[in-house]
Amino acid sequence: MKGFINILILIAIIIAIFFGYRSCDQGAGLTDAMKDATQGVVDTAKNAADTATNVAGQAIDAAGDAAKALGDFFSVELPSGISLNIPEFGVENKLIGFIKDGQVDKETWFNFDRINFATGSSSLSAESSEQIKNIFEILKAYPNVKLKIGGYTDNTGSDDINKKLSQARADSVKSAIMNLGIAEARMSAEGYGSAHAVATNDTPEGRAQNRRISLRVMEK
Repeated sequence: MKGFINILILIAIIIAIFFGYRSCDQGAGLTDAMKDATQGVVDTAKNAADTATNVAGQAIDAAGDAAKALGDFFSVELPSGISLNIPEFGVENKLIGFIKDGQVDKETWFNFDRINFATGSSSLSAESSEQIKNIFEILKAYPNVKLKIGGYTDNTGSDDINKKLSQARADSVKSAIMNLGIAEARMSAEGYGSAHAVATNDTPEGRAQNRRISLRVMEK
């Protein structure tokens, strides 16, 4: 983001220099009109930079709030001897607790909290790899556990597109865990589109909550 702001300012400076030299080549200084035009370019660049800075600040604040909601990170040792550094209220800790209690039901879903995709894409972001690896380690430590992965969207766009996108995202998470060494038979994936909303779709915050990937324990 900082590099983007610097580029905007640099473009404004280059344009100002270009017009300045052009006017000097014509044997005169910048005309008032040219000065106004140049200043307008500079002001526009500054405004764009300020807007970009504000957007970046809001994104940082939102990320900070999300991190706080997960609670403190702590170390937990799995039966396999592997230690995971996980957040108190993260999906990993919830999943481990559910596995240990010995019960299985068809209602309990846990939402991934550090899985992200590019807008309109099923490609996992680089920062998603930590949680993917943690789920892999949990499945490896509890070899009898089978999971179902569910994909969900908000209600923006057509039902058909949302269903396909949610399926592709659920499949992407399943494939990422399989690629680390978990057998395909231990996981299934289904996309539900905009069905089963957990929040209103009338606000950006609600739509963000509805765009999610969840998991459910099928066997222990």
